Amino acid sequence: MKKTFSININGQLFNIDEDAFEKLNDYLKTLKKHFKDTEGGEDIVNDIEARIAEILKSRLNDIQQIVVLSDVDFCIETLGQPFEMDEESDNETYANGKRSYSKKRIFRDPDNQIIGGVASGLAAYFNMDPVIIRLIFILTILIGGVGIVVYLTLWILTPLATTTAEKIEMSGENVDIQSIEKKVREELERLKIKIQDFSNEAGDVIKKTQKESIPAIEKKFNKEMETFKDKMHNFTNEAGDVLKKKKKDSVNGFNQMGHAVYNITRVFFRALAIIIGFVFLIVGIALSLVFAATYLGIIPNFQFDELSFITISLPEFLTQYIITTPYQMTMNLALFLVIAIPIIALIFNGIRLIFNLGRQKELGIGTTILWTIALFVVITLSLKTVEQFKIESKQIRVESLNTLSSDTLNIAIFNPEYNKEIVRHSSGSVYFEDKGTMISSHNIFYGSPEITFKKAENTDFEISVRTSVRGKNNLEADARLSNTKYHFELDKNTLLLDPFFTLTRNEKWRDQQVRFEILIPEGKTIYIDKEMRNYFQWEYWSHSKRRMAGNYWIMTSEGLKNTSKN
Repeated sequence: MKKTFSININGQLFNIDEDAFEKLNDYLKTLKKHFKDTEGGEDIVNDIEARIAEILKSRLNDIQQIVVLSDVDFCIETLGQPFEMDEESDNETYANGKRSYSKKRIFRDPDNQIIGGVASGLAAYFNMDPVIIRLIFILTILIGGVGIVVYLTLWILTPLATTTAEKIEMSGENVDIQSIEKKVREELERLKIKIQDFSNEAGDVIKKTQKESIPAIEKKFNKEMETFKDKMHNFTNEAGDVLKKKKKDSVNGFNQMGHAVYNITRVFFRALAIIIGFVFLIVGIALSLVFAATYLGIIPNFQFDELSFITISLPEFLTQYIITTPYQMTMNLALFLVIAIPIIALIFNGIRLIFNLGRQKELGIGTTILWTIALFVVITLSLKTVEQFKIESKQIRVESLNTLSSDTLNIAIFNPEYNKEIVRHSSGSVYFEDKGTMISSHNIFYGSPEITFKKAENTDFEISVRTSVRGKNNLEADARLSNTKYHFELDKNTLLLDPFFTLTRNEKWRDQQVRFEILIPEGKTIYIDKEMRNYFQWEYWSHSKRRMAGNYWIMTSEGLKNTSKN
């Protein structure tokens, strides 16, 4: 039976058998001898001992409570021998003939930070100049403010590299003796530069100021020395994260196969997570640009297939023409949160998946609660408006055009120059696929009527005008119906149609619709002016309005047919 010893490594107590103790003791003696005459050697050895303690702790479990020889061999294999320190490698090191790969992680860099260390951390991760990353952020901030969302997201999600191990991982180096020594030397060099700067500063103060200023310089110098001293002592707590994740080296053939399958699966799902992350990020950025265009109204002309806004913000549009509530500011803020939070969440989770960052449970719960409250406020303040769409009122007006002196009816725009001015000087417009274009100008709402063509049942041309609107009750809907104004007139053989119907000043939109229906006797002809193609909603789907405008059409038993010469 082997003897066991109780030893203290970096303040942690371990039970270790005799063979493991002798090998570990020899290894530590070798390290101390190697770094004996090295500047900062004691701190390097202390840091290595701390990492050894973390490795040994990660290998013990409820079954194995005693450190054995294989555990010590694993420590030496992971950290390497002192004589290997002269051999350089970028992202991999060799220990006892076995290759050990490093894992690069993203952190915020405290040593080169200007604001939060995000840009310098990304620069270290991608091996780029921090200035390039900062310029990219500045450019994206100017484009709809996307850069601000991305920067704040990374600031929240990305941990600060406060330990030596994290700083080593940030640059993609393997956490071993070589990288630990290199980082300690860098800290020493940085301290030397600071000492030199302090010396120069003290000399300048002595020359230019009274001696009473010297204690302030001394105080600042002592503070920096204390900071560096704390860093040196904290090296002992910095080495466990990466090594804890390594698998045990003694596995049988079946476990090796399972380990390979596990790695393949992990790589597959990691790649899938990155792809999903990029999709989330791209969609989030695209939606943020749309949000900036619609909600903030910063883009003068932005159009979708079903909905577009031009030079008018969504809150302004809703406030002036849709929503009825005395709490407009509260409504606008709640609506902002309802739209913005999911967009930010897409960007947030996209970045998290791409860089494999941890979840922020408290932040997720908090934003979910905030979004739910905002949605509740929007729904509550919208109830009065929704109620006003309850009842629909309709009206049909039919007029005969029996004064025509020809079998051809010309159809044209009423007062075209005036209507062009309305469009040109509108404060904004919104287009709904099934409702047409709505234009606001001087607090008057202009809607786009529908136009369609049908066969008349008698021998005269007729025009049928159908209007509809919604209200809370029949009385309210009928009142709104009378406030919906449209115009048409017959000038000799030309029917002039107003391309816009209007609402009474400051009237809210309640699904007001106007439809001009031209009834054409069989065998008679219509000519549609070219200017008609730029207005109205065209409801005669057998032919497009682009094709119908500027041509003669005759009504047959099968519908309208083009009689113009090609």
